[in-house]
Amino acid sequence: MINTLSDETNDALSTLQYEIRELKTQVNLLVITVGNASGRSRDRGEMAKVSKPKRYEGVRNAKELENFLFDMEQYFRAVCTESEEDKMAMASMYLTRDAKLWWCSKFINAFSVICIANVETPPPHTIVKEAKEKPARMGSIRFLSTLQALH
Repeated sequence: MINTLSDETNDALSTLQYEIRELKTQVNLLVITVGNASGRSRDRGEMAKVSKPKRYEGVRNAKELENFLFDMEQYFRAVCTESEEDKMAMASMYLTRDAKLWWCSKFINAFSVICIANVETPPPHTIVKEAKEKPARMGSIRFLSTLQALH
C-alpha cells in the first residue's frame, strides 16, 4: 500500500514537473515576443520629437529652396511617410504666400477641369508631373517639380 502511494506520488510529481517546464518555456517565449513587439510598435516619429520644417514662401532663391527641400525630405523620413500622396499633401501645408497661391490655383484648375469632364480626381503626383514637363509656365514655384523626388 505504501509502495502504491509512493508510485502514485512519483507519477504526479513527474507530471507536475513536466507541466512546469512547459509553462516556463511558454512564459519565456511570451517575454521575448512582447519585448520585440514593444520596440517595433512605435514609429520613429513617436520616439523622438520631430521639429517641423520652415515654411516656403515662393522666393526665387536657390539656397532657400534647397534648404526647404532638404528639410521636407528629413521630415518625411522622421515621421515615416512613404506615400507620395501623403508627402504632397504634407508639403503643400508648408507653403505660404505666393507659393500657396500658386498651389491653390493649380488645384482649382485641376478640379474645375475634372468637374466639367466628369473624370476621377487625379492624384497629386500628376500635377507635379505636369509641372515638371512645363517648367516655363510655373513662374516662381519651380520647386514643385522636385517634390516628387522626396523620399
